[in-house]
Amino acid sequence: RKEEEGEEEGEGDEETGVPREQARLFNMPHTVVEHYDWLPPVYQNRSVLLWRTILFSFLFRLREDVSEEMERQLEAERSKMGWHDEDLVVGLHVRRGDSCRTNIRRNKCIPISRHIQEAETMLQLYRSQTIFLATDDADALQQVKNHFQPQSVRVLFLDVYNRSKLDSSDGVYIEKRLHPRTCKTIADGCLLASEMLNFTLLDLLLLSRTVALVGHFTSNMSRIAFMLMILYHRSLPPYVSVDGPWCHHWQACCKTNRQGKSILCPFVET
Repeated sequence: RKEEEGEEEGEGDEETGVPREQARLFNMPHTVVEHYDWLPPVYQNRSVLLWRTILFSFLFRLREDVSEEMERQLEAERSKMGWHDEDLVVGLHVRRGDSCRTNIRRNKCIPISRHIQEAETMLQLYRSQTIFLATDDADALQQVKNHFQPQSVRVLFLDVYNRSKLDSSDGVYIEKRLHPRTCKTIADGCLLASEMLNFTLLDLLLLSRTVALVGHFTSNMSRIAFMLMILYHRSLPPYVSVDGPWCHHWQACCKTNRQGKSILCPFVET
């Protein structure tokens, strides 16, 4: 059969890199798109979202001492913000930073006004007067605060990190400012990975405690926060995505071809 198909021993699939014989043996998909749609047999009659959430709960496990420390910080920050257990808090995630200056969203990020509009809808629906904002952008934080202050809506946020540090030059990915081979000193704009990780984890855990989410699912952060909400609440929370539906991989959030290559999202506003 190999001779008929012109295959050589050990030749791998161009998209996945998995040898074809192994792919056939385990019934693995052959394209990037099919790969992200794959479900194990026991979940064939369930949703991809359920499987992804279960898989994520396994991958996101924190070491016991780290988990205890993050929980301690979480409660300390909630207390400092005046966030009580009985409060109905709407989660708002605004991803800006390098994402608006790189990849397919370059100069085409959703306006902050769109996030605010959807947050107002959630506040009205769930009779809430409190927002928790997770963002990497200092300007976005100020815009949201300025908008809601006259309405007596509390805007809660972490003040443990200077967001202006995350401003990146045009075309510069934030990963390059974290890697020791591409960035040497703080003076050069390098970021401390440990600080970034702590800030990100706290934002994610706080978003998971909110009752509804406004985010954008082309962002890994919004999708992770959404799955953490499902795990925390043990149910599907109310949500709005300003740039498209939930998807199992950011490339699949936009229109894609059979190889999983992204085409510019038709819903991205200029």
